[in-house]
Amino acid sequence: MHRSLIVWIMLMALGCSVGYADSLPVAPAQVSVPVMDRSAAALQQGVQAAFAQAMLQISGDAMIMSSPAMQDTSKNAMRWVQRYEYVEQPAATPQALPSLRLQVIFDQHALASLVQTNKINTANKTEPVNKTSAEVQLIVTNIDSMSDYVLATKALRDRHDVKNVAINTVGNNQVNYEINIDTSVDQFKQDLLSDNRFRTTDSDELRLAWAGQTPS
Repeated sequence: MHRSLIVWIMLMALGCSVGYADSLPVAPAQVSVPVMDRSAAALQQGVQAAFAQAMLQISGDAMIMSSPAMQDTSKNAMRWVQRYEYVEQPAATPQALPSLRLQVIFDQHALASLVQTNKINTANKTEPVNKTSAEVQLIVTNIDSMSDYVLATKALRDRHDVKNVAINTVGNNQVNYEINIDTSVDQFKQDLLSDNRFRTTDSDELRLAWAGQTPS
């Protein structure tokens, strides 16, 4: 009788622990990205950038945002946002302005489902293999307004040779981008300079100035 009671207690404890583990909430996906200001347009851009980073963290796939389906999905990324807030960081130098970052918390369970759906859709497609791929750091100056920021970012994301555009830093009238391309770096820069919305600078690094004109 005593032994049976001990076995029963152990089984009850095991059942409770399993039930407790199943009821634990899924950890949220939290991402922080730089933004120009607190405007609606900056929020939309920031949430899309945060969504791309969160999907990369969850999937571990650097190319997950290269598919047209995922790019379309990112336009409605706000639907998976659980909470967001702005955080001001002090300026690096007395002459610089304080930087503003957007912290976004997504529903990780929902994003994990999106990752799984994307894997299934990708597996069902047969696409030609392109072995040319590279990541470049691009600095675009002359970003004097939110409109410049939105248009320059869109101009880069709309390019046929660009797979993904991530924003590293924003401030001092310039944006530092990290771009995944499916061509060589030299070819990318050459093609980009043929777009009259961008113009070259005196710097040797991949640094262009935004001209804010219509595409050629």
